[in-house]
Amino acid sequence: MKALSVLLLIGLLGCGVNPRRSNSTAPSASQVTVKGFISTVQLTEPASSVGGNSLMTAVTFIPQFPLNGPTSTLFFCGNVVAEFFLNTFATVVFTPGLFCSAIVSLFPMSFVEITGFVSIIQLTLFPDNSLGTTVTFLLPFPQNGLAETVTFCGDVGDAFALDAFMTVDLAQLDGCAGLLSVGFA
Repeated sequence: MKALSVLLLIGLLGCGVNPRRSNSTAPSASQVTVKGFISTVQLTEPASSVGGNSLMTAVTFIPQFPLNGPTSTLFFCGNVVAEFFLNTFATVVFTPGLFCSAIVSLFPMSFVEITGFVSIIQLTLFPDNSLGTTVTFLLPFPQNGLAETVTFCGDVGDAFALDAFMTVDLAQLDGCAGLLSVGFA
């Protein structure tokens, strides 16, 4: 009987939703996927016409490739600010709702390509005293005026040219990005 109780308890603990874990099944017809650079995350309260004391999290995504369209701001139900990390790329599968959307899965994109004008190159010191290089890219059409700032692991500033139009391939690691390749676009 004790073994059955433990098995039931383990089964119930597995019912929780972990938005960082990818979904092993294909998204259903009612689900939507968005991929992009997370540029803003803000906790908001809906208009009084929506009702209640519910909270929503507004997240602005910049598409990974400039030709993929304009930026989009999505509203997710509840306080899910902690699930999103600024200045990283992510894929989110969600179910649209009337006023906000419910997250089905959320996970970082492993390999990313950025194309833009390099406007800032700055050496950064992490809390553990290791070095990083922060690079800001000004995006071309249709995101004119928008920027993506990425912190790379190590002192890789020499790989970038200030005011140059460059294409960079990177791997998102824990706390910084690994530089894979850099080229002039």
